[in-house]
Amino acid sequence: MRLRADQLSHTLGPFADSGGLDVGEVGTPFDPRVARIGAAVRAVARWLPFRAKCLEQAIAARAMLRRRGIVSVLRLGVVGGDVRLLHAWLDTCSGGVTGYPLPPSTVEIACCTAG
Repeated sequence: MRLRADQLSHTLGPFADSGGLDVGEVGTPFDPRVARIGAAVRAVARWLPFRAKCLEQAIAARAMLRRRGIVSVLRLGVVGGDVRLLHAWLDTCSGGVTGYPLPPSTVEIACCTAG
């Protein structure tokens, strides 16, 4: 199945230039809900009857954060320069939510802002 960029941006949010995109201002307080959401998504993913790896976890956590009014950035990258090895991770101003720790030599190729 192939998806067009407009279909992806409808689901993930608008694409942005990944260079230096920040999700919060310096001094933004830590939000404990972010850590709880990340832990819940990772715990449930192991028990689902379908594949729930990095991208699926990031999308689920992003929806949970959005519902609570927490801004996030979904990042997409390649591992070791191999376009067949993709990875997704989700960030907030309180830190990483899903997809951490990043595989070594991961290079960010795109990010989606809160939509």
